[in-house]
Amino acid sequence: MLVLSLLPLLLVAAGSAMPSRRAPVPASALTLPPDQTQLVAPTDPPSFVTLAVGFQNFTCVPPGNQS
Repeated sequence: MLVLSLLPLLLVAAGSAMPSRRAPVPASALTLPPDQTQLVAPTDPPSFVTLAVGFQNFTCVPPGNQS
């Protein structure tokens, strides 16, 4: 019953999905801090799990033809 009540919301969300332009990623987001040389394993257990359903469009566009 929950699925049927969420169906209109899902259809609206799917219909309003539009492609977006990629924002530039700052260089600081791509590097580790100077005193950290590797990723550290988390010490706390996960507090939640999120599941989603969707699709990914891997359509490629030649460079310079992005509109």
